[in-house]
Amino acid sequence: MKKALSFLLILVLLLPAVFADGMVLVIDDEDMWGFHPEKQQTAFIRYNNGIEKMLISVDIDANINSEKAVWLFPVPSTPEYVEIDIMKGFPMVRGKDIDREFNDRLNNNMGFMLGYSTFPISLPVLYLGLFAGRMGNALSESAGFYKGSADGVTIHQTVEMMGLTSELVTAENEVFFNNYLKEKGLELPLESRIIIKDYIGEKYSFVVSYISDIEKYKSEAKTSGYKGYNKAVPLGVVVNFPTEEIYFPLKLTKVYGALEIPILVYVEEYVSPKLYKQIKKETEVTYYKQNSFYVTNELKKFFDGKNRIKDMKYTKIKIDTKSDNFDEDLWIKNSTPISVAIKDKVLNYLWILGIFLFILCSMIASLFAGKVIFRKYPLSNIKLMLLGLWNCLTLVGFLIALTYMKTKRLDPEIEQKIKEEGMNIVVKDSRKIGFFFLFYLFFFILVLSFSFLLKIIL
Repeated sequence: MKKALSFLLILVLLLPAVFADGMVLVIDDEDMWGFHPEKQQTAFIRYNNGIEKMLISVDIDANINSEKAVWLFPVPSTPEYVEIDIMKGFPMVRGKDIDREFNDRLNNNMGFMLGYSTFPISLPVLYLGLFAGRMGNALSESAGFYKGSADGVTIHQTVEMMGLTSELVTAENEVFFNNYLKEKGLELPLESRIIIKDYIGEKYSFVVSYISDIEKYKSEAKTSGYKGYNKAVPLGVVVNFPTEEIYFPLKLTKVYGALEIPILVYVEEYVSPKLYKQIKKETEVTYYKQNSFYVTNELKKFFDGKNRIKDMKYTKIKIDTKSDNFDEDLWIKNSTPISVAIKDKVLNYLWILGIFLFILCSMIASLFAGKVIFRKYPLSNIKLMLLGLWNCLTLVGFLIALTYMKTKRLDPEIEQKIKEEGMNIVVKDSRKIGFFFLFYLFFFILVLSFSFLLKIIL
């Protein structure tokens, strides 16, 4: 029995990473932690009851010294249903990737099962795992509605804030629209005019943003940081519009040709982007969950006046490909992928699943070990599986139950005489040592196998 215990201790020590896996501090979303709006196009989208609210970070360098900066995108709605605004800041969400969270918590459950069943032998390993885990571990100025027209272009809304001006416009044709942009200092290349032609005449409007006060813009786009260092604060355009599916404009980015401009789109709730062939391979979709998201004062209007969102779920869509692959805009279904929905549900009840698997693996391991060791004098399947349940009282309980369990019988006549004399019978059976070792070997294999299968299936 001592040899078996020694071997079991070695087996447990080979799995130290299991107990520490979920306790190491990690950054799940490196793109959010390293947020640099001047290097990428970034948006945050909320969608509810057929209304999309999209905050797009204005991609203009705060160190710019010229007012000749214009930024535009289309909106799939006629202007009477669209509202625009300018906002300071961006939702700095820091949720946990549910795929990683699922795997980590599954590993933790597996580690707990292996550690609990082999307690107190596993105590040093549990201590080391805990030690390793600790070591790792309203800005409004003027905003209003203005409607005007000039040479085939209608300006339906104008918002001026923080040195930026945004206008909601429609045009009769691409020539008039190009002339309008020329007045803002932007000369569209031929390819852009061809793309814009696809939107004009359809149920689309354009949001055009430009710097109207360079000094005020630069002041608003910077804030004092640690020890006097300044850091960039993203300024963004918010647009509300009705749509049957969630929308993000990609097509106009095509004019940058072979240049790669990372696209980051965050969508509240779990959604399913409809990725077309040209961008599918270079697109990464990740699902996150954050226990509490605290809304900054600047963003309260965007989040309908809420101070805190509990159990916030969101999807990150990262597209990192050549701009000339953007043949279409991005449409997103407001539905949760089945695998994500299952994982989200399982995460809430993973401890119940862990208890069930512990009991199941204990019973099966005892049954398998008994069939191998006690094949000459077989025990009933029920008796073997009930013996496995003693593993719920750790290695100590299982060892006591195994010691007093009758696995070998004496001659019936001799046994009867001993009983008549009032003596208890405990028959030594050396096969129990082999059973003890084999039981834990099967138990470890079963726990690891079930954990591996769950990761593959889900």
